[in-house]
Amino acid sequence: MTIRYAKEADIEQIIELCEEHAIYEKSNFEKDNKKEKLFKYLFGSKKVLYCIVIELNERLLGYATFMKQFST
Repeated sequence: MTIRYAKEADIEQIIELCEEHAIYEKSNFEKDNKKEKLFKYLFGSKKVLYCIVIELNERLLGYATFMKQFST
């Protein structure tokens, strides 16, 4: 098992995990433009979202996202 930062190639599996999470939480999940939005925030020029994944045998088992925030 490996814990690492997400790579661009992980986006499809991350979306699958997001959908599974939404189902568990009994929330709506919109796949429309999800790949483009995630790519923009995770890997775009103004990166604002970070993602760590857990991988086993080239399959993602879980993920965690976080953002840098500042307070006074």
